[in-house]
Amino acid sequence: MKMSRTIRTLTALATVTATLGVLVGAASSAAAADRQATDDDLATKFQTMTLPGKLALDPLTGKASIVGLKELTQLLDAAGKALSPVTVRSVKTEGGSAIGNYACLKTGKAKNGFVEFNRTDVFARGKEGVLQYQFFPYMQADARRFANSPTTQYEVCGTGGADLQEGYRIHQTGMGIAFPDTNRTFKIGQNWQSGKTPSDTTVSLGFELGGKTSPVSVNGSISQNPSDKLKGSIVGPYATDLDAFARNGVNAWWEDSCVQGWSHCKFRADGSPNFQGTVVHGLWEFMPADALQVRYFAIQPYIKLACHGFRCG
Repeated sequence: MKMSRTIRTLTALATVTATLGVLVGAASSAAAADRQATDDDLATKFQTMTLPGKLALDPLTGKASIVGLKELTQLLDAAGKALSPVTVRSVKTEGGSAIGNYACLKTGKAKNGFVEFNRTDVFARGKEGVLQYQFFPYMQADARRFANSPTTQYEVCGTGGADLQEGYRIHQTGMGIAFPDTNRTFKIGQNWQSGKTPSDTTVSLGFELGGKTSPVSVNGSISQNPSDKLKGSIVGPYATDLDAFARNGVNAWWEDSCVQGWSHCKFRADGSPNFQGTVVHGLWEFMPADALQVRYFAIQPYIKLACHGFRCG
């Protein structure tokens, strides 16, 4: 009798052990499958591209041009750590039809001494897609007087964005504009859109004349897919050489929520597959001796992106 009970107990234990083994094995297989699925969902390449250059201005002719433009690219890991040195190459600005619906336009009646420079473009095309930012410079001579001396004001409105190929996604894209002086502040105005991205954005900034807003103002507008956030600051979303001119700088950019989220943009579904961009304004004022030294403004479009699959090579 005792032997029979012992046999039944041992048989039951063996059955339980075998069942647990099957369950553990199944769980391990499921975990491995989940890990594989997660790996398949990860983005495989992260990259920044920055395009610093100079917005050269000639007030006598009203001519504006982009000079000294370079393309700086760098590969990153998911945490933003550099995986390669920065690659630098000189590029020519291409004129191209707008890749989105955006522009900067002046409104109102200008006073004497107002100069509307021609529009300039930074247009870059690669296997990743297309990036285009446009810069609209304006100048107002004899804007107002300090110590019985006339001031000259420059306003630059920037707008544009990026549209990537299938497999690539935008994490951040925007632009910076700065007067290149690290010691003195000439900036007297700035404006950009912040917060949830609307489908249509208009950002305005006017000249300052005699302590009141000028009849002339500049309206920068853009249309894009409503998604995540628009941001702005005196510096950009990641460190660049333009930060040296922060006291005279303006930056605006679109940013996907994954940048500040728990995933830190490591999944292939993070980021935007649609056109995204922004608008920014800066206003600078110079006394007569300083106005003669204004030759250019530093400009810098930028994008941070990721991709997944065979296109990432």
